Amino acid sequence: MSFDRLKRDIEEENLAVVYLLYGEDRYSLLQSVQGMKKLFLREDPSGSNIEIMQGKEIPVDQIIETLNSSALFSRKLVIVDNAPYFDQAKKKNSSEDEEMDQDSWSVEPLIDYLQDPNPSSILCIIANKANKGRRLYQAMAKAGRIIEFAMPSGTGEWQEWIGAEARANGKTIGMQAASYLAEWSGHHTGILGAEIEKLAVYLGDRQEIMKEDIGAVCIPMAETTVFKMLDGIAARNAGEALQRLREVVEREHYLKVNTMIVRQVRLLLTACYLRTGGGKPEELVRVASIKPFEANKVFRQSAKFTFPMLEKALEDCLNTDIAFKTSGGDPQFLLEMMVIKLCK
Repeated sequence: MSFDRLKRDIEEENLAVVYLLYGEDRYSLLQSVQGMKKLFLREDPSGSNIEIMQGKEIPVDQIIETLNSSALFSRKLVIVDNAPYFDQAKKKNSSEDEEMDQDSWSVEPLIDYLQDPNPSSILCIIANKANKGRRLYQAMAKAGRIIEFAMPSGTGEWQEWIGAEARANGKTIGMQAASYLAEWSGHHTGILGAEIEKLAVYLGDRQEIMKEDIGAVCIPMAETTVFKMLDGIAARNAGEALQRLREVVEREHYLKVNTMIVRQVRLLLTACYLRTGGGKPEELVRVASIKPFEANKVFRQSAKFTFPMLEKALEDCLNTDIAFKTSGGDPQFLLEMMVIKLCK
């Protein structure tokens, strides 16, 4: 079930008695939990009607006791964070493929509770993952709602997510600007959420977030700057390439900078090899184990390079790494010399 369902529940102030929240998009998950907490804080500003319990530390019996202790006509929100109920465990002396059936022990009382949950208590379990084959999962699905917070995967989904986040901050953003923001600040919901919040303050009464606003306010991720530096190298523009290098060196350790350059050059070499055989970005996703949006960017950039250029770049990166460890020279100077050589 999409987390839009939970948004509607919160907006309509009509919560189910049971929620299981899980998935990679922790930012959106925690934002939704905050929305639930705000509902209960409006009912009781002291927060005494909200219980936050650590699933790995608190026994299930104690959680159920808390759920059943809410007073008549007074609702309670019980949040169980870091719930281990769907984690895999192994039996002692068992084969590697044999899993311990956790349903048979620690969660059994919870399964029983879910047959007839207390209508005055809202149970919200937060887990890293969920196993649909578990009896606990099935009991939770029957008693309430199971929401997966998956990260956006393609360009369209990222544009949609950024647009929704902008609207939540009282602003709008076009599709091109949304794509630019994702490439500029990175495909991470938490980082993008913070950047959109900054943009909303920066815009003031102005409504639409523009590309120029992103460049003025948002911090580019290091990988984005390295990508732009390689664009400068491809164009033989030493001034542009050095400027981008200095920007990233200001924020990252020189060894990490060189490692990022090596990674990017290797991806470009792989993309060039695939292009010569008529390959597509989808193949780069599979071969290099990267996300589709990154594969598309690398494939586009690889068209600006030749095999000899990239082979020389990789050799220079490795020589620079050796120089870091043996020459005693200034690391930034060594990186700058490498970039200048690559631009020739």
